[in-house]
Amino acid sequence: YLRLPTPGFTGVMDWLLALREQIGIAHTLGEIGIDDRDAERVGRMAFADGCSHTNPIRHSAEAYAQIFSRAVKGL
Repeated sequence: YLRLPTPGFTGVMDWLLALREQIGIAHTLGEIGIDDRDAERVGRMAFADGCSHTNPIRHSAEAYAQIFSRAVKGL
């Protein structure tokens, strides 16, 4: 449907990255002024959220904090 020059996951990822750049979506949370000083608090809040139990992979508060920190840094 998209007629990507590279098939499969790589083609879709390349297309999404180019689209993001074209329309000006930041790559990291840090690029929009968010830092990870509150990563532990965000992790605890994510773990306590009522919807967290519906995730296909269960995470601890520490894991959520790490996910948040990585999003801030773009890792």
